Amino acid sequence: MQQIERGEVHLWYCLAEDVVSQPKLIAACQRLLSQEELDGLARRRRPEVWAEFLVTRALVRATLSAYTTIPPSALRFSTDCRGRPQLDHRDLGMPLDFNISHTTGIVVLAVANASTIGVDVEPLDRDLNVIEFLDAKIFNNAERRWILQEDGRRRFLHLWTLKEAWAKARGYGLSDRLCDAHFEVSDEGAIKFQFPVDWNESPLRWVFDQYVIERRFMLALAARCLSGTAIFCKPLRTIPFCAENS
Repeated sequence: MQQIERGEVHLWYCLAEDVVSQPKLIAACQRLLSQEELDGLARRRRPEVWAEFLVTRALVRATLSAYTTIPPSALRFSTDCRGRPQLDHRDLGMPLDFNISHTTGIVVLAVANASTIGVDVEPLDRDLNVIEFLDAKIFNNAERRWILQEDGRRRFLHLWTLKEAWAKARGYGLSDRLCDAHFEVSDEGAIKFQFPVDWNESPLRWVFDQYVIERRFMLALAARCLSGTAIFCKPLRTIPFCAENS
């Protein structure tokens, strides 16, 4: 059983290329999926979308099975009142939360004990026009100035992934007053965060971190601590596989 202490946040990621290049791994991942997920997989026609769907479902099932000792195919999922995915099991013995993010080529899964978490990942070479994305509903004036000062694409990804991760942890969309939530990232990578002044919650309950994975992806993590503080563990590369039924 995979152990996770209270307050810990574990990060797992899988590169699609690690799976789709090996037929035996594809078959092993497919064995982890429910019939509904297999039907969804069959509807994906584009190869990169098919691979992303397969790796996402297999990573979630294989990894959460290790934390719960429930067989991958027996795991049940639902959504909370804000649409966040959650395990539909009441007898886990701990407040386990998880969140998923994916982009072309990679799937990331965050798992937490006693924290509500959100994760976002974006490719560092994402083709974008930074000016077009500087929406006043997402970035405030100070953030827009910081993005445009130097290396606009990378600075944009710093703030975009942080805001996306925070929104996912809260269960809200990117349009929910994100410009009022202010992020600062120092040259050393330290992250400062300020809530909107009229929100009745302390920013001290929130912890953030960022990583560059495989020199190709920017990852941001947000955690709202139920008690104490969150302890982030470094991202680990993995391949979803279970010997069940093999």
